This record gives sequence, structure tokens and C-alpha cells, in this order.
Amino acid sequence: MTIKQFIKFFFSHFPKRLPLLIIILVISGLLESVGIGAVIPVFEFFFQGRSFDPNSPISRFFHSFLSALHITPSLPILFSIIIFFFSLRSFLLFTQEWFCHKITAFFFNTQSNALLNSIIQSKWQIIHHKKQGSLLTLFTQELDKYSHLIYVSIYLLSEAILLLFYLLLSFIVSWQITCVFLILLALVSYPLTIYQKYMYKLSNKERLSRDAYTTYLQECISGLKWIKSSGRHSFASQFFRRNVYQKAHDTYLSSCYKSLLPSFFIVFSIISLTSIAYLSLVIFHMTFSYFLLISIIFYRLYPKFQGLQLRYQAIASLLPSLVEIHNQTLYFESNKEQYGTQLFSGFSHAIEFKNVSFCYQKKSHFSLNDFSLSIKNREFLGIVGPSGCGKTTIIDILTGLLPPSSGELLIDSTSLKNFAPDSYRQFLGIVSQDTFLFHDTIYNNLTWGLDNVSKEDVEFACKQAHALELISQLDHQFDTIIGDRGIKLSGGQRQRLSLARALLKKPSILILDEATSALDAESEHHIHQSIKKLKGSLTLVVISHRLASVKFSDRIIVMDHGHIIEEGTWSSLSKNKGKFNRFRDLQILD
Repeated sequence: MTIKQFIKFFFSHFPKRLPLLIIILVISGLLESVGIGAVIPVFEFFFQGRSFDPNSPISRFFHSFLSALHITPSLPILFSIIIFFFSLRSFLLFTQEWFCHKITAFFFNTQSNALLNSIIQSKWQIIHHKKQGSLLTLFTQELDKYSHLIYVSIYLLSEAILLLFYLLLSFIVSWQITCVFLILLALVSYPLTIYQKYMYKLSNKERLSRDAYTTYLQECISGLKWIKSSGRHSFASQFFRRNVYQKAHDTYLSSCYKSLLPSFFIVFSIISLTSIAYLSLVIFHMTFSYFLLISIIFYRLYPKFQGLQLRYQAIASLLPSLVEIHNQTLYFESNKEQYGTQLFSGFSHAIEFKNVSFCYQKKSHFSLNDFSLSIKNREFLGIVGPSGCGKTTIIDILTGLLPPSSGELLIDSTSLKNFAPDSYRQFLGIVSQDTFLFHDTIYNNLTWGLDNVSKEDVEFACKQAHALELISQLDHQFDTIIGDRGIKLSGGQRQRLSLARALLKKPSILILDEATSALDAESEHHIHQSIKKLKGSLTLVVISHRLASVKFSDRIIVMDHGHIIEEGTWSSLSKNKGKFNRFRDLQILD
């Protein structure tokens, strides 16, 4: 995205607020110009023996203005005019600052929500292939830079408008000197353009190294326990040093080149001001009052021009963040989940996988191949099989996270893709091996995202999940803070809370995906007891490597290479000399 494209983007996103801001900036610039212009009559008042005889266009303007108000010109009156206009401009500056922050906050809020919604509503395959660190960088760094870009752009507009008023005032005082100044600006414009393009490349490189640094840091912190316990801390530190060096090096280069511009403008300002002073006094024989005014104008103008270039440089350095946010938002929006709008209200007969096939991206083999399965309402279905046989793919298709590559999922003979995904997922309760909990109280974790939940409902769900007893033993019970991802609880306690949270939704379909795989015997026993009591009250789908979890199921299917190779009850499958029986013997189950 070029600067011109950004300007078009900037104006198109604020069709109502921006015109009002421009009006404020124009009035502010006009007030400052009038305030500075009032210096001329003051000087003439002194140099003409404290008499007011206007002999310049600016003095005649003030004389006419005061005469129209029936005010006799005097030194206190002229000073009062200067004070009045600059005071009024100060108030407008405050209004401008308030307006600027309001627009920036509005933009940050709008863009943050748009980005998050685009991610949440996109296809699971798209989210799954994104690095968590990259997504984190978008929200914690790129969005801040994005909103700061809006702030800088507003001030660039302010500097530009004020610069135009100064040029207009200087043109009134001396068009010759103003033309000299414009020629000097034209001479430095080309090298500045090259400089801005190089700054854009440096800033983009800095953004990429910052993203890589944040991504690795997030992964390293997440796996800190494994890194320490496996003795890999030296390798982790070495790899981290490489990321830190690259980030520091790119930041160093970018910062060094940013510092060139202020240094350049110091030299440019001195050369320009001395040249203008020489031309004014020696070549054009300017009066002293006009020379003082033109000196004041250019003294005020050069910082504005420098500020204009610095803002422009800041935009060039921040523009990669805007491009990244814009591209990522469009990318997620273009990969939005494709479902219907029909509201789901439960099912009464069966869920049917009809000739479903699915393969992941960049893989030639199918995780499921022409797979068919019918799950009856209130049936307890157990799914077992070796790793990579397609068990989790079945669950992801059942929850609507993955659309079938071919075939379809039918619910009471209606395709899942006809339903609005959120309305369907409200009827699902999911307990996975990797329990997701917030750094919050137990009560807030259980009721997260649920409305109109009573304390009695929460306690009943906890009782069903055999979690009420463990909660009552804690000092603060439901108000206990459980730490980041529930770190203050054991694995079994986290799983029971996860089951209670799923049951609190009162789901029609409860899915347990390897929910007991990493539990101790006692915790596993509690989960099994909960499952047995839930049997027949809802549709229950349990995936497990540990066959004890499916022992009391109505039906068990054995998966291998995306196909059902065996199907039946625990008793019937145990009698056959098939793969299930071998699994059973290996786990030494009764």
C-alpha cells in the first residue's frame, strides 16, 4: 500500500468525522495566521512614533477591521487582538486533540473487533495453520501501531493545513522570498522521497523480525516445563539469542535511519534561513518590520515543515502494520465458514455421516474415506482406534469445524451446512484432553459465555461431574482463582470442571475427546461414573484410547485408516478375534 492509497483509505473510513476535523484545523490555522499577522501593526506603531498610519496591506486590513467595529487602534488593542486569537486557537487545539484521540480510540475499537470476528468466523483449517504468536502480535503490537498511524495521520493533516496558512501569509508579505523557499523545498523533495521508500522497506523488515521474535517467545514460554525437564534450555537460549539479535539489529537500523531526518532538517533550516535573511535585507531591501514578520513566519514554518516530514516518515514506518492488519482481516473474511441461516433446535432421530470423505491440506491421503455412520438420539457411542485413524476428524466434522471434502453430515435428514453454526453448537458439550480454562474463579470459568445461569444449576452440573466435592474442599470454593489455564488444579480436577462446564449448557450432544487419557485412576473413575449416570439422558460420543471409557456404551466402532473395521457392543466385540479384542488384551481389561 502506497502513501496515496493510504490517504484514500484514511478519508474513506471517516466520511463524517474527518470533514469536521478539517474545519477545526482550518479555523485553527486561520487564527494563528491572524495572530502572527497582528505583529506588523505593532511594529509599525513603534517605528512610526506611536502613531497608527497603516502603510502595508496587513496593517490596512487590521485598520479596516477595527474601524468597522468603531475601535480606535492602540497598542493595548493590538496586543489584546494577539492574545484573543492565540487563546481561541489554544482552545481549538484542545478540541483538536480531544477529537484526534476520539477518532483513534474509535478506530482501534472497530478494527480490533473486526479482526477478532474475522478470525473467529473463519474456517478452522485457516485458524489451525496460523501461529499463535503471529496472531498475538497482530493484537498486541500491530493494532497499536495501526491506531497510532491514524493519530499520526491526523497530525500530518494538521501540520499540512497550518503550513499552507503560513505560506499564504508569507506570500502576502513577500512573494519573492516565498518562491525562494518553495524552490529550496523542491530541491530536497526527491532525496526525501527515496528516503521514505527505504524507510518503508526497513520498517517492514523490522515488523517481520518482531513477529518471529514474539512467536518464538510465546512458544518457548508455553513449553517452558518441557524445555527445563528435557535439558534443552541451552538450545532454547541459543535459538532465542538469534531471534533477539535479528530483532535488535532491524530495530537499530530503522531507528538510526529515522534519526537522520531531524539532523538533516537542522542543516537545511540554517542554510535556508540565512539565505532568506540575506535576500530579504540585501537584495529585496525589506523594511525591518516586514523582515521581523517574515523571520517569525519562517521560524514557525520550518518546524511545521520538519514535523510534516517526520509525520510522513512515521506513516511510512507504520504503514506495514496497516497493510498486515488489512491483509489478515481480508484473508480471514475471505475464508469465512460457509453455513446456512436455519436455526437448530435439537434432533429427535439420528445424526448421519453419509459417504463422508475428508483430507487435510497438503496431504494426499484421506483421514476419512467414504465414511458412513448413524448416531441415534440418546445413544452412547464409543469410538476407538490407533492414532491417526480419523477419530478426531469425525469429531471436528460433527462439531462443524471441518466441512467434508465430499459427502455430507445429516441431522434428522437435514444437512448440517443448512444450519447457522452458532445455533447448532449451542447444543454441543465438548470435553477434550487439552482442557481450556481462564485465569479466573471456578464460578466464572463454569458460567463463561452463559446467560441466566443460577447457582443451583452450577452446583447440579458440578454434582453430575463429581466436581462439587473437590470445590467444597477449597478455601474459597467457587470463588477460588485457579491460575493460568487452571494450573493450580490437578489434571483430574481440571477435567471434572471441564465436564461440569459442558453439562451446564444442558447439551443434546456431549462429546468426550480423549478426556481421560492423561488422568490418574481415581480421576478416571470419577469421570466414568459421571458418564454412566449420563447414559440415556443425551447423545454421548466418547473417543478414547483407554477402553474402560467406552465399556458401558451402547455401541463401539473401531476405526483404522479412515474406515470402520469393527462395530458392536463391548460383549460382541470381545468375543471376536479382531483388532478390538487385541486392544482389550493389551490393556488387560475385564
